Amino acid sequence: MMQMVAGLRSVPAERRGGETATRMLIETGHRKIAFISGESWMEAADQRLEGYERALRAAGIPVDPGLIMPGNFLPSDGRAATLRLLDGPTRPDAIFCANDLMAVGCYEALKERGERVGKTMAVMGYDDQEIAQHLTPSLTTMLLPHREMGHWCISAPLSDSPPEPCQLRLECPPVVRQSHIKNA
Repeated sequence: MMQMVAGLRSVPAERRGGETATRMLIETGHRKIAFISGESWMEAADQRLEGYERALRAAGIPVDPGLIMPGNFLPSDGRAATLRLLDGPTRPDAIFCANDLMAVGCYEALKERGERVGKTMAVMGYDDQEIAQHLTPSLTTMLLPHREMGHWCISAPLSDSPPEPCQLRLECPPVVRQSHIKNA
């Protein structure tokens, strides 16, 4: 998602968001973190994946290609990718979904397999769509700063000294709920 007004662009800092989400999972003790990506033609999906890989490398955790699954941002693909991960050679202890809708499908697959989100398997989403707060347990996710992007694009040209055409990357802060906790 991008907001643009008169040569001013504000975009989410997707790479940093992916890094932050993965780092949060690492900080709660997860080491086998899977990633279900969005559609590869979308810049946001690629950047979230780059952030995921960057955080793993920074923590000294090797990037395991077997823990990275393609996705299409829909719940059905989140479910299918999660089932592939659970049947794969390396069982993850956390799954980072590139958006909240795929996390919905991930929850379904985990429940089908008897997993308990936030207990036996951590799940992280992205976007902070309304559904995230209604899942059980509620989904920890990264907020897309839609309001802030729009506000900046409108207020910058109206200021006394409007900025030259530029691009501003706005942080995607975490929205901490219960789904990313490691089983004690």
